[in-house]
Amino acid sequence: MKRNFKIWIFIVIAAAHLFGMDMSKWKSRCDINFDKAAGKYYRFSVTPEIYDAGQIGLSDIRLIGADGGQIPYLIARSKDITTKEAYSLKVINRVVDSVGNSLVTLDFGQQNKKNEVEVITSGNNFRRAVKIEGSNDNVTFYTIVARGYVFAIDSTAARRFGKVEMPVNDYRYLRVTVEPMVDEKDAAIAEVRTYNIKKESAQRKSVEMALLSQREDEKNRVSVYEYDIKYRNLPVKEIELQVQDDSFYRYVTVDGRDAATRKIKIDGEDNRERYREIEESWMPMASGAIYRYITERGNCENLKLPVSDGQKVYRYLRITIKNYDDRPIEINDAIAKIIPHRVLFEPGQSDTAVLYLGANGISSPQYDLRYKVKNVVDIVAGDASLGQLTDNPTFSEHQNILPWSERHRILLFGILGIIVVALGGVIIKSLKSIGAEKMADDSQN
Repeated sequence: MKRNFKIWIFIVIAAAHLFGMDMSKWKSRCDINFDKAAGKYYRFSVTPEIYDAGQIGLSDIRLIGADGGQIPYLIARSKDITTKEAYSLKVINRVVDSVGNSLVTLDFGQQNKKNEVEVITSGNNFRRAVKIEGSNDNVTFYTIVARGYVFAIDSTAARRFGKVEMPVNDYRYLRVTVEPMVDEKDAAIAEVRTYNIKKESAQRKSVEMALLSQREDEKNRVSVYEYDIKYRNLPVKEIELQVQDDSFYRYVTVDGRDAATRKIKIDGEDNRERYREIEESWMPMASGAIYRYITERGNCENLKLPVSDGQKVYRYLRITIKNYDDRPIEINDAIAKIIPHRVLFEPGQSDTAVLYLGANGISSPQYDLRYKVKNVVDIVAGDASLGQLTDNPTFSEHQNILPWSERHRILLFGILGIIVVALGGVIIKSLKSIGAEKMADDSQN
């Protein structure tokens, strides 16, 4: 009986060791610098080098303390906050003038602050000039936007751009004029909506993009710029372009890829492995409108191309600008704007910490820290910083596979469950046997 009990204890201990971390699966490491006397929690920002070396989503990050154990951490990003107030209005005048311009006059009933007009017009492929004027008496109108644009590439909502920014104003009346294109008879205004939009932007960090090439495609009337962002997997919020032209409105697309070419295997009659290189495809990443136009208070512009949250960001970017019949605009520079993740950790008794990353297929850890901290970004924490990223000396390329416990979690928990049940049965059987022996001894006495 004692022998069986020892065997079961050995099995349980051996199974428990399957949960241990083998740091040879992590390719890179860097020291985390922090002042242990600063408090209970510490926080650092993820750098571009960490994004590039780690997995998408940073699920492979592990923080290891002086004792070799894991240091619990949480990771989060700040977010932009946007509020949008829509106004009800009344169309009191709708006309088409002698040259085909469509005009509508809007009455808000009272003076309300607003800074954006959405003009919905007919058609699926157009670019039309828009003029916006304001008045408080519906007699004398003042120019708010001298020349903005609305346009559409096709019928899909994502490729229709009808919003025109304007300086904040509180005019009771707005008059919107839409000018048809040269080959159009008119540009009917179907609907106009107005908003007051307030934005609180999270802090960004700029990442420079190196220009690789630039060309003009005269046949398709587009300008094409290719850039190297130098890192993979960055949490890019927007691409900002630097343009010198005074007045313009362009539709822009951004595509990406992580390499110019890739190898594909060629099947042959012999057993030798053969490969050939093919060009890597460009994948769509973002699109939008960039513009600069004149308002009553100066230029109004948007030179940023938003990137959706969750969108994979590639290292190499191709920016294509549709010029229509206008001369090409010149891009002087392009910058990627990122909102870095912030990592909050609780070192406990450990006065040192090392960050490991670069393990394929590792899932995000779960720590009790998530129940103690609700706001990773705003909680009081000491400052920490990352040292230089280096190779992990214990990394083994041929062993860069998931630990058995990571690859077979369900099976492992099933085995542990069976062990617990079996061990419980052994203990109960042992207790019954001991009780029976004791009863037998008492009866003999």
